[in-house]
Amino acid sequence: REAVKVTIEVLEKGRKRKLPGSRAMVHRATDGDRPGDKVKDVTGLGSFDVELEPGAYIARVQCPRYTGKKRTFTVVKDTPQTLVFELERGNQICGRVLAQGGAAIAGARVLALKELAPAGASLEELLLGMIGIQERTGESAFAAEDFTAEDGSYCLDGLEVFAYTVRAVA
Repeated sequence: REAVKVTIEVLEKGRKRKLPGSRAMVHRATDGDRPGDKVKDVTGLGSFDVELEPGAYIARVQCPRYTGKKRTFTVVKDTPQTLVFELERGNQICGRVLAQGGAAIAGARVLALKELAPAGASLEELLLGMIGIQERTGESAFAAEDFTAEDGSYCLDGLEVFAYTVRAVA
């Protein structure tokens, strides 16, 4: 099979400027929400050229202090394409996933889950949070997700000010 050039651009929404420090990860679409080996994982100045074989893929992009996004796309033989992602500002939680001995865990899925109420909340606040569960019906079960890099690092982007539990699965 012959590889096709795909350009991924990561821009700030509204200003249309490329976002330095952005990261693009490309997985095969057949891997779904539990991606196997990343086909590509690059960090840079907001524009990435990757060579991919024809097929279906998922591109995930992120940049510190901006919302992350993902998109499914198909690479067609002899048809170069450009994917443009416009990211909005948002809060983030960053960290590293490590094994008990301190070794980094690459490829772990990390999720931010909204809490019913902030830590130390009163019973009344907790009950009010439970009432809000109905309002969240249809929303995603988690507020943000990421997969750890080779050094175990992750960033959960685009979060509103709220209390979260962070979970990692490897």
